[in-house]
Amino acid sequence: MTLRQLHAFILIEQYRSFVQAAEQMHLTQAALSHLLRELETQLGVKLFHRTTRSVQLSTEGAIFLPYAQRILSNVQGAQSCAQSLRQGKRGLVRLSTTAVLASTHIMSLVAGFQERTPGIEIQMQEALPSGIVDDVQAERVDIGVGPARRAPDSLESELVFSSSLCVLCARNHPFANKPFLTWKDLQAQPLLLVKGGGSEEIAQNIGNIISLAHAMEVAHFTTLLATIAIGKHVAVTTAYISPFLPVYQLCAIPLKQPVVERQVLLYRRKDWIANPAALIFIDYLKAELANYQP
Repeated sequence: MTLRQLHAFILIEQYRSFVQAAEQMHLTQAALSHLLRELETQLGVKLFHRTTRSVQLSTEGAIFLPYAQRILSNVQGAQSCAQSLRQGKRGLVRLSTTAVLASTHIMSLVAGFQERTPGIEIQMQEALPSGIVDDVQAERVDIGVGPARRAPDSLESELVFSSSLCVLCARNHPFANKPFLTWKDLQAQPLLLVKGGGSEEIAQNIGNIISLAHAMEVAHFTTLLATIAIGKHVAVTTAYISPFLPVYQLCAIPLKQPVVERQVLLYRRKDWIANPAALIFIDYLKAELANYQP
């Protein structure tokens, strides 16, 4: 049984005419009749009662008709789906990013993208910065967006935006009204860092100005925010955490001497064959983040 045979059968029933059905398929009547005979032979039933004046479905033909229509409809749907996939109108993109990035900017970008391209599904999962690299390498996701971390040679990365480090404190903290702070100002402060937040990289950037050995690490950035809001601690974090400042009544004070920039990179596997939907999403993400000012 072929799709061409089913198409012939449905057209004959639709027009109740071999002449019109043959015209629709650009066939001779003899060729159309041959397709129908082949189908009837394979099915072992007569599908039409044909006279010199009329063509009528047999009882068996009437029962078989909806099945044939569903088959052709499913095939047409599959062809339409494949075309949408080729054109990037439909697809799936799996993304790994940090909880901070997801909550502050990436989620709104994803929402905006899906308003424009509702046929492309974005599956997003959260991970620590080092976990993003692992997710991409292990092919659990297609791409990752997160702070710069050491990555294996099998991955490639590109800069999407940079953000400077700042000091986070409560509005009633003595630091709150400072125009800026230096790293030395943190020497005697009870300091918080987010686990996986790159304390080793920070130490390399600031050299021997201060030691971060006294800093306490917390597992989740929401815990850090809530703790800072109490007013006893300060934290070093990236400036793109700024959307949370009014929620927790916090201040972000620029850190200088030196200014330390944190790069946010887009990671992907070098051997990854990107589908059209993923390429469209990546272009959108890079364009939106290129001018992002935390």
